[in-house]
Amino acid sequence: MKESARRLEELVRHGEIERRALANAVREISQEIHRRRTQWRIAGFLAGGLAATATAAYKLFGKGSLAAKVGRYSSAASLVLGLTRAALRLRRFL
Repeated sequence: MKESARRLEELVRHGEIERRALANAVREISQEIHRRRTQWRIAGFLAGGLAATATAAYKLFGKGSLAAKVGRYSSAASLVLGLTRAALRLRRFL
């Protein structure tokens, strides 16, 4: 009987050690998952911010932006004004 009681105590001790090891492994995995989730969340926020910034920059400075349209119109207006001034100067001499 003593042999079986000692064997039971040994098995209980061994089970307790394995339970602690398993609990530590689960805790480490849980912490790693939490850390990765936080990293992905930050990466998502940064990617969203970058996309919003790029969209705003394209709307402000892209081909179809107001600044580009004003630039094109001012170039056309400058050309028309320059031609008008040249015609008026030329008219003085004629």
